[in-house]
Amino acid sequence: MPAGELSILPAGLPMAWRWAGDVQSLHVRVSAASADDLAGGLLRRGHVDIPPLFTVPDRFVRHLLEALRAAATGYADTLKAEQLIQHVLTRVDLGRPATVSRAKGLSTACLNAVLDWIDEHLAESISTAQLAALAGVETSWFTRLFSDTVGCSPYQYVLRRRVVHAQHALRAGAAPAAAAAQYGFFDQAHMTRHFRKLAGRPPAAWARAARS
Repeated sequence: MPAGELSILPAGLPMAWRWAGDVQSLHVRVSAASADDLAGGLLRRGHVDIPPLFTVPDRFVRHLLEALRAAATGYADTLKAEQLIQHVLTRVDLGRPATVSRAKGLSTACLNAVLDWIDEHLAESISTAQLAALAGVETSWFTRLFSDTVGCSPYQYVLRRRVVHAQHALRAGAAPAAAAAQYGFFDQAHMTRHFRKLAGRPPAAWARAARS
């Protein structure tokens, strides 16, 4: 399983794992009842059957799981966690390969390119024109296509990624001001405002809870 990729495994699937060297992984468990409640109606199914999907190459699904981990660290918000899980379940479309392009929105390949570029340039000023060029679409259409695919605007997505990366830095011991400068916030106050909205606590309080 290549670094950075993910698999979706139904309950009861026999598995055998063999690791070589140090491994870091994130495991998210969703009950069958929760999957039915959160995604059944949106997928127009009474029961959600989860097939095995291995090494899913969809960056957005991975980022949703990172956001779920960030939301659960130091501040548990059930509503937000359920919303993220719902996005994951409907994004993979349960039963269709994640690489299938949607008729409405950006293809998985285009979206992966945009999301990878965003993560690599969070410290910089990011424009719609830059992202549209990466996706190969007109600037005037990009925001709508991105929003249809991801569920939020490019601006909101970039803010969320900046907060998630700032959380990693804070957990590793960085000062809030340093994390703000490293990931594209104007200053610490700017980061604190958006951090509190997304994580439920200001950066310093979140960091203390995450390290305890």
